[in-house]
Amino acid sequence: MTDKIALITDELTRKVLGYKADNVSDCDTLTDKSNEQTIQQACYDGKDVYYINGQLQVCDKDESEYNNKRNALDYELSDIRRKIKQGITERIDVMELLHNESRIKRELLDLETSRDEAMKKYLLDELKNTEYKYYCSICLIIRDENEYLKEWLEWHISQGVEHFYIYDHGSKYPVSEFIKTLDADMQAKITVQDFGGAHKFAQHDAYNDCISRYRTESRWIGFIDADEMVRVKCGSTIPELLKNYEDFAGLFIRWVVYDANGQIEKSDAPLRERFTRVTPTDIDDGVGKTFLQARLVQYMLTHNGYPYKGFEAVDENRSAVKTADARKYDSTTDLVCVDHYYTKSYEEWKAKIGRGTCDPIFNRKYADLFLYNPDMEYCREDITAEQKYEVSEKI
Repeated sequence: MTDKIALITDELTRKVLGYKADNVSDCDTLTDKSNEQTIQQACYDGKDVYYINGQLQVCDKDESEYNNKRNALDYELSDIRRKIKQGITERIDVMELLHNESRIKRELLDLETSRDEAMKKYLLDELKNTEYKYYCSICLIIRDENEYLKEWLEWHISQGVEHFYIYDHGSKYPVSEFIKTLDADMQAKITVQDFGGAHKFAQHDAYNDCISRYRTESRWIGFIDADEMVRVKCGSTIPELLKNYEDFAGLFIRWVVYDANGQIEKSDAPLRERFTRVTPTDIDDGVGKTFLQARLVQYMLTHNGYPYKGFEAVDENRSAVKTADARKYDSTTDLVCVDHYYTKSYEEWKAKIGRGTCDPIFNRKYADLFLYNPDMEYCREDITAEQKYEVSEKI
């Protein structure tokens, strides 16, 4: 899409902070490339450019606008620090400069506090006034796991999930083709994104693409893997449970991790019937996944995210979970849990290792199976394989 550029704008003031011309097809602030000259000329003339209702507006510079004021204070602070350093070197009295440095720091703190309060009000107003198509959805990134997908979908539909955003990370049998084998009602609940090709961190990239694309379509989005099933224990559905946590950015749900049940070979029986034994290891103690109110989150990682200031994710007891943390050791599973069928059978574990990963940091190893299944040491082979992070094919 070479005739377009993507604008980088301030979410609150809508001021244009910059633009990019590469990889812009999925951006929601696209404008004609011809506007590039308008932006450059405005910058040269010392004017501000805003992107409002899909249109560029060039205005005289507003010194009170957050970004302008922040830049001015940062420049003044940098200049004063340079003078302080110079003064100390030349043995000049720098007390007045030090007082000015303290003053600017206070102004910057006040500016950021005011900005955070305005941002919180803006987000709460948006949350209140947006008419969402779905209350609760799930985002999934997947590669070559279609054989488990139908059961996974059926389970979460039974738990009240309304829609699924499935990111296909280069499956040999594309998910878009597989879902054609499902009934029409289930197909209507699925949106597939082709997410093959080069990604620095495919899982994070998919999750954040989902937030960017669908944060005004689905109020809550859970970030759940194909070997995970969310189970509400309190006699309600996931949406009914989430309604109790609308004052928070997200609900962190702790894992219950299952082992292989001593099974060597794969069978066609449902996962929930095949694997009923919780692993004896405490390696993943406190680990969980998160459902987020997508509009209140800036960035998502694998297990948790970065909410905007003034918001936080909590566990089922409304106890705060540290930003981006994957664990909360004192969290409970009295109301809800994520059933994590991590290893499955010995045969499936070896297939999982060979399938590769969408996480370039955490690579599972063949030997990890026996950490979760110490009773299966008897079948250990002389294998040193581990998952690799590979660039998948573009469908």
